Amino acid sequence: MNNSRFLIGNFINALLSFIVLAAVVYYFVAVPIGRLVDRMTPSAPTRECPECLSKIPVKARRCAFCTTVLVDEVDAPVSRITGIRGQEA
Repeated sequence: MNNSRFLIGNFINALLSFIVLAAVVYYFVAVPIGRLVDRMTPSAPTRECPECLSKIPVKARRCAFCTTVLVDEVDAPVSRITGIRGQEA
């Protein structure tokens, strides 16, 4: 119809070119970005800073963003803990 021709060789060439280009883009763009995202995600458990609400490691004693000193019951002095218990008894 209308003197059109479907050349199978041209189709196969275009298909192979597309597959090769897609593989190159995948391995040079998608894979390195995925590795970078995996490397940037924190592996240690985190908590929120009470002052600036940023994510910090659980074992941190000072916030890296606002430099607030973080005090937990675990870090509290033993005398303070025993003093509270002594008052209750």
